Amino acid sequence: WAANIAMIWKWVMGDGLTWEQLEAASCKGTSLGALVTASLTFSPARYSRGPVVLAALRIWGQWRRYKRVEGASIWAPISNNRRFVPGGFRRWQRTGIRSMEDLFIDGSFP
Repeated sequence: WAANIAMIWKWVMGDGLTWEQLEAASCKGTSLGALVTASLTFSPARYSRGPVVLAALRIWGQWRRYKRVEGASIWAPISNNRRFVPGGFRRWQRTGIRSMEDLFIDGSFP
């Protein structure tokens, strides 16, 4: 699990590495960060055909089930996320609102 989680961390942090870009390109209509932080009730195969991405998400899902973290995360990205209807979210991202967590003030949602 540890090696897989290290790779997923690179996806979420967006280091811009070539291998990360190739894996991100296999995702249609969403981003790697959105897939990693989504609820476990969805099918990643609907959004990626990349065997590395699908295998990593399967292992990530196993770890999340083991830790009982099955719902969507507040760290889900707003931009390129299948759960959000396209709109002004790219503008939000440019102003620093990158995840659901950024919408909270002192730990609560206004």
